Amino acid sequence: MDCSDNGIAAFTYLPNQVYRVTARSKDTKLKIGYARVSTGSGEQLSALEAQVARVEAAGVDRVITDVESGLSNEREGMNELLELIDSKKVKEIVASRVDRLGRDATATDSLIVLCGKRGVTITTLDGGTVEAETPTGFLMARLSTSLAEMESKMISLRIRRGLEQRRKTHAPCRGKVSWGYRLSEDKVRIEPNPETWDDAMLFLHTLRVNKWRMYPALQQFDRPCGLGSVGAVKAWLLNPILRGGIGYLQKGRHQYEQVVWDLHEPLISHAEFRIIQIKLEENRRQWGQNANRVAKILTGLCYCTSCRQKLSYAGGRKTNALICRTDGCNSMYKGTPEKVIIEAVNSELSKKASELGQSINEEPPEAAGLRDQIDRLEKMNDPDLDEAIAAKRAKLRELLTTSSPKDLERVSALAQPEAWAMATEEELRLIYLEFVSRIYAERGLVSQIDLKI
Repeated sequence: MDCSDNGIAAFTYLPNQVYRVTARSKDTKLKIGYARVSTGSGEQLSALEAQVARVEAAGVDRVITDVESGLSNEREGMNELLELIDSKKVKEIVASRVDRLGRDATATDSLIVLCGKRGVTITTLDGGTVEAETPTGFLMARLSTSLAEMESKMISLRIRRGLEQRRKTHAPCRGKVSWGYRLSEDKVRIEPNPETWDDAMLFLHTLRVNKWRMYPALQQFDRPCGLGSVGAVKAWLLNPILRGGIGYLQKGRHQYEQVVWDLHEPLISHAEFRIIQIKLEENRRQWGQNANRVAKILTGLCYCTSCRQKLSYAGGRKTNALICRTDGCNSMYKGTPEKVIIEAVNSELSKKASELGQSINEEPPEAAGLRDQIDRLEKMNDPDLDEAIAAKRAKLRELLTTSSPKDLERVSALAQPEAWAMATEEELRLIYLEFVSRIYAERGLVSQIDLKI
């Protein structure tokens, strides 16, 4: 490792790492430099490098750095520095500013007090010596740390307000956009990325061919892919961006408190997304030797009317039938033909189709009230009301775009008999998994069908 003229070993910066310079001082006590930035972004790491250069120029024996928020009291570098101070191995600490030591006033005050007890001098290159042994010094130290904490809270407040404003205008907030998209030049909308859009579309096709099994799709895809793991593929598929929306206030498990739709061109439709969810759940249950097993139309949906236990397909019969295998049940081994159940389910779904189609066309009840309020305000022709009208229009748009998206075409098809006749077994099963909760049957009769709609 190369060394500089002042005896400090050179080092290389890497993102999200704690960097240290090995000391070669002959003194028993060390002059320690401390530098900190909040994140591992390129700009922040450049700032970290500048801090280190400044404290090195002050003739320190060693530099300890952290890449973490100053509000955190679990910084690895700071904890090591505290151990060195407590063990009386430090004579002076050098930092560019007092807020580099931390933005939590209580924790930073404790550090200053500890340094005073151990005879350690704290020197800030932009503010001089910090000490707490005299009343004046204690007051100035307390003011410095309080101002650092206040500045941190002000920054957080500005960020929160900025994010709130972007949510109100339905603009992207933070983080990377999904593969296949990019931020517009003005950063206010998401748009297809011409460089990756076609590759993303092709990868979706590869997933469809593999029945939404992510690992085989990654293995087969031979073009540049912005997704490096199964987890990344799952997060990509579940992100609302692929369906033309933006999610705000993420709650975990790919869920958001608010999603605004129809903001940009989608890669997948809402109807296909529901199919994806169903297939991902099926794939989760089928693994190993069962990975290539094709489930039958009614597998997992039918229950015995008598004992309420799940029915299974009977083996060795010319026509498919579902039977109860529960010991002691009156209908044990008594079958109900698959065809009978399918006809009953199709009939029930068809009856519900017109009702569901009507509910899709209806606006939320609040929308009509907002429209009426906007009309009345506009008729007043008062310029002073323009701001109130704009606010109500924005609220109306948010109400209409955040309502749960449904595919009218897909639902309307349920009422058309020819759609059932043309559907393949796989398509029927997907429809049943999407719209049917449970089917109760025994001895050739269907007694109850619980729908999800």
